[in-house]
Amino acid sequence: MAEKVDYIPFSQEHHSVSLPQNRAKSSFLTRVVRISAVAAIMLLGIRAVLPSSNFSRLGRAAGCGGHRKLVNDAKLKLPAHYSLPSGDQIPSVALGTWKAAPGQVGDAVKTALKAGYRHIDGAWIYRNEEEVGRAIKESGIDRKDLWLTSKLWNSFHRPEEIEPVLDETLRNLQTSYLDLYLIHW
Repeated sequence: MAEKVDYIPFSQEHHSVSLPQNRAKSSFLTRVVRISAVAAIMLLGIRAVLPSSNFSRLGRAAGCGGHRKLVNDAKLKLPAHYSLPSGDQIPSVALGTWKAAPGQVGDAVKTALKAGYRHIDGAWIYRNEEEVGRAIKESGIDRKDLWLTSKLWNSFHRPEEIEPVLDETLRNLQTSYLDLYLIHW
């Protein structure tokens, strides 16, 4: 008798996508390039992607209001968002909450939201989701106007562990859904 499971098992027999070989290769390469570009920006930061001379003109002011020059500099304009194949639009700039000190991360989130950020990136392992959730709620910005990203920690990859950890994240962030849930690595 087959074992009942609460998840869909994956096996080679269950998928049957048949694109023409050249289209499949092109689609795959396009995806690899897009994912690599996003990963490079996320991992290395924008300074590694754009010429450093653009940032050197900002000097030390970049951390104290120099961002206005960055936003107004035609050479450094980023799109406000990236359109995903699903039609969703992910804001191109996010506030990351890793290593944000307790008691300060909430203020950072509120300040970022007040400044126009609409993407908050966090993770269960950062241990600050409750404070982030309170700050989002206190900001008064409608949830539908935000993009929330969180991550599943490495010790919770078994199928029966995913939903309880996701539920905890949703409770802590005071929301009913996430826009993006990644596996942390």
